[in-house]
Amino acid sequence: MNKKFLDKNWLIKIADNPIIFICILCFLLRLVFCFFIFPIIGLPNIESVDIDHHGAIASSIYHGHGSVAESASQSRIARGSLYPLFLAFIYTIFGGENLLFVQFAQSLLGVFTCFVVYVIAHKIFGKKTALISALLVTFYPPFIWYTARIWTETMLTFLVSILVLCLIQFLSSPTKRKALLLGAMLGFVNLCKPLLIFLPLLLLFVLVALYGTRKKEIIVNIFLIALSMFLVISPMIYRNYKMSDHSVFVETLARNIIGGDLNIEKGIGLKEKRLLSNREILDTYDSIIRSIELKSGKRYGVAEQDVVMLNYLFHKYLSSPLFLLKKMAIQSVQFWYLGGSKGRCLLFAIMQLSLLIPGLLGIFFAIKNKLFVLPLLLIIFYFVFVHSLVITSARYSIPIM
Repeated sequence: MNKKFLDKNWLIKIADNPIIFICILCFLLRLVFCFFIFPIIGLPNIESVDIDHHGAIASSIYHGHGSVAESASQSRIARGSLYPLFLAFIYTIFGGENLLFVQFAQSLLGVFTCFVVYVIAHKIFGKKTALISALLVTFYPPFIWYTARIWTETMLTFLVSILVLCLIQFLSSPTKRKALLLGAMLGFVNLCKPLLIFLPLLLLFVLVALYGTRKKEIIVNIFLIALSMFLVISPMIYRNYKMSDHSVFVETLARNIIGGDLNIEKGIGLKEKRLLSNREILDTYDSIIRSIELKSGKRYGVAEQDVVMLNYLFHKYLSSPLFLLKKMAIQSVQFWYLGGSKGRCLLFAIMQLSLLIPGLLGIFFAIKNKLFVLPLLLIIFYFVFVHSLVITSARYSIPIM
């Protein structure tokens, strides 16, 4: 055995870094849940481990058939590509399609997220708060729950945490190199889920507020962020163009917005305390598209339908701005608690409030003490705003919790 391994100084250094033990605990806790608890209490009580068909697309990629739908030959442009590619990579590394392999890999992502959150909190608040933050990441139930499922939340949470770290570095002292790095990270987040496509526009206003006298530098940095983001997602744009003969930025969006409208029009989230089913959304979407096609005398492909539907929604909100405001107000609250049933809504509300209440207090004291929490607030605000427009669910709040 290597004597250096038993060196007392080495052991002392490890003992002086409790984040290492927290990360190990984070990993073991997820493995125990995924391998032993989830098969007993989780699998019998969920609709599907792969409800969004990312695993099915990954399976198709793994077998060399490309990014196609679950068991059909129709190409999919309604999903970001990064998560299915990640799954296909896991299948290739481990030599087979097995949920345990995915759970193991996602447990590692959970550890990386824990460490990145520690670094973020250490930079802004100090070591004590950083350790508490890492412990919260380790034990927060939804983080553990989603590790066991083939859903994007675990990867997206990891990517968003790195994005926040890049945002802190950039906003504290903007440089061209930091702008390029931030843009690239923004591209990877959007490849996982295209939520932050318009963040560069928001950053423009933030930079003007922070560094208004350096206008030329601001314009250059925003351009570099947008360019870097575009370069990262350009393979996806090209793939979508080859599939549909039309430019689709990362994935189609109109169906999710229609889902948000239905949620408010039918009062499903408020009255029934449940989520809309994909079938309800698709039926309404298809009905509107058929109506538009009858009026125009044209047939639209998948990408064209998205453009036509976005145009339809734009005119709808223009003629009824009060409905849009009502939708945004209700869904910005439902974003934190809405689940698939009354029981799940209550459970989410309890778990979320346990962090949101001290979080709001933390924001108040951080601003009072002039700590640099702007990057955190920026991402939180953006997430809530976007999900007030599209179909909402407590699931979507996970990356910013």
